[in-house]
Amino acid sequence: MGRDSLWNELCELLERGHEPAEEELERLANSEGLRERLRERVDAFWVELSESPPRAAAEARLGHLLALRLGLADLRADLALRDATASFVLGRPVRAAEVLEGELVHHPRGGPGTTRLRLLALQGKVLLARGQVQPALVAFEEALALVRAQGLAGAEGSVLSALGNARLLQGDLASAADYYRQAQGLAERYATDEGEAVALGNRALVAQLRGEHEAARGDYELALDKTRAGGDRRCAIPLHANLGLLCAERGELEAAREQLEQGLELTQALEDRASEALLRVRLAHVDRMRGARAAAHEELRRADLGLDALADPRDPLPGGPARLAWWIESARLALAEGEPAPALELLDLAAARAEALSHAFGACWSLVLRGEALRQRDEAAAAQALLERARAEAASLEQPLLGGTLETYLAAAALDAGDLEGCRSALDRARQRLDEETPAACEAALVQVRLLRARGEASAAEELRDLLHQRASAQGWGALVEASAPQ
Repeated sequence: MGRDSLWNELCELLERGHEPAEEELERLANSEGLRERLRERVDAFWVELSESPPRAAAEARLGHLLALRLGLADLRADLALRDATASFVLGRPVRAAEVLEGELVHHPRGGPGTTRLRLLALQGKVLLARGQVQPALVAFEEALALVRAQGLAGAEGSVLSALGNARLLQGDLASAADYYRQAQGLAERYATDEGEAVALGNRALVAQLRGEHEAARGDYELALDKTRAGGDRRCAIPLHANLGLLCAERGELEAAREQLEQGLELTQALEDRASEALLRVRLAHVDRMRGARAAAHEELRRADLGLDALADPRDPLPGGPARLAWWIESARLALAEGEPAPALELLDLAAARAEALSHAFGACWSLVLRGEALRQRDEAAAAQALLERARAEAASLEQPLLGGTLETYLAAAALDAGDLEGCRSALDRARQRLDEETPAACEAALVQVRLLRARGEASAAEELRDLLHQRASAQGWGALVEASAPQ
């Protein structure tokens, strides 16, 4: 068998998840012109990764194995980076981490060239995806120091964005926004569509979390325009995912579904299974809001299967942040169905994962939803006490939707406990945080209906309920149509 035929055969073997036999590797390693073939693979990798990720991963893996066998130090580092990148893109962060750790030992601190910098930048992203925020910060900070020491301003923006992502996970919006601002300035200076798209998307995410929805929408749309102009199509996936969630928060459920389905098409074309699972979780979120609970369960089932397929027995946190999102959305669906017991079990898992990931938003949402689950389980006093304690934590995260939802649940718990004044105060705080005419504001207003009835103001309660029912019906908010229906 010739060199090219053997190469293709071993790549196909790797694509099926099997390692080549030693004798086959040895035969290929001794074939004529192999160094030139490896150099071709290094140069062609990025195009292949965008067109056929599994094949690109197999080519990089095989090339890396051969470079290690032959002691080709110059090619080994390039192929290790590509091997790790492909593993990471295909949702195999444990394997990516192993490749990077194996290569970093050959590039100690203070060594020449940019290889350590590139390895550290990727290692930080892999660590962050696995929930190891502090080690990721260490890698990013060393990478930033190397970038600046070597005067590589063109590469600085990517590292700054990654540092912003780590701070965002920790719930430090101010620091994240500052890193993103610096990255955006560099992206604009060097005028790369991909860099500007990432910077705009990051700025939009901060604005979205702060409740600045129109500013966020504008930046997401500009960023998507940049991805269409050129660069890696993968950049568009989180933009569609986040814009879809923003539309859902605004109650624009058809627009939300459209964005999420566009992102889903990209994940399938690029075989990005981890992102596909997250998009399915967000589609479940939209289906739940539409009142289509069977459809929500189906999206969650498919996301669950996808995450299980990616699980690595060596990973202590399989599924990473996507599994956390799955548990939280599954708990919300259980609460929508009036099932607090399974919701509490799911929220226990979510809280443990959020702590392990240093995921501040996930931790606080888990706590807030636990309060509502306790209320549904007729433990109103416990729910009220828990939500009162959670208020300071929610306020520190600067997310009005989170704070407003907490106050809505607190109002409901206070009302169930017979604390009408506590209910009124919590509703006042909810109204201050939530945009009028959004689903979250409508949910708070439904608690106001209950409060009016408790005060004996039946006519005012019915008038408000009817208004909310009409609004929810007009917008297609099926879950709220049901909740606001005449009793």
